[in-house]
Amino acid sequence: MPPQVRPARSLMCPALGLFSLELLLEEESTYDRIDRREGLVDWIWELYGNKKLLLAADSKLSDDFNETEMECLMIVGFWCAHPQDSKRPSIQEAMNVLSGRASLPGLPPEKPVNGDCPL
Repeated sequence: MPPQVRPARSLMCPALGLFSLELLLEEESTYDRIDRREGLVDWIWELYGNKKLLLAADSKLSDDFNETEMECLMIVGFWCAHPQDSKRPSIQEAMNVLSGRASLPGLPPEKPVNGDCPL
């Protein structure tokens, strides 16, 4: 029987994070509203730091969503895409937060540079 090959944690978690962010955001491209030099995670992290995270939610939802759940999914999304691999959660840790079995992570208001993180 061949050995099971599992994707590396460093690949699975960012994929989950980016997928969850794309799922929640404006369909007609978030990138049309932001400077193209910035990435999706940079933009979301900036909104988080300015306490305006819900501005990223798709306007088609017409505020017909639970704000706490929306913020939770967005925060877990950019936590999963953290610039430092060692600061990213496992899929299980992310799911525990999403299901309410664990608290949201204490992320800094500004996106850390790859080697510069207080967490």
